[in-house]
Amino acid sequence: MLKNLSRHHEIHLVTRVEERALSFVDSLRIKIRNELMEMLSETNSGNELETGDGTLATGPLPHANF
Repeated sequence: MLKNLSRHHEIHLVTRVEERALSFVDSLRIKIRNELMEMLSETNSGNELETGDGTLATGPLPHANF
């Protein structure tokens, strides 16, 4: 497909794909951060988290850089 495009159009297309990919990654990062914050707000003391098998994971939660 890119064989028929001029170099200018090829660069423009790649740039748009990169911009959309970055936007998608940013939206995922925000969704993950919001989900983590919601999970933390649902805990009793902020240091207990359900593990999914009915048990609680206790102790400090790892720090995430978002």
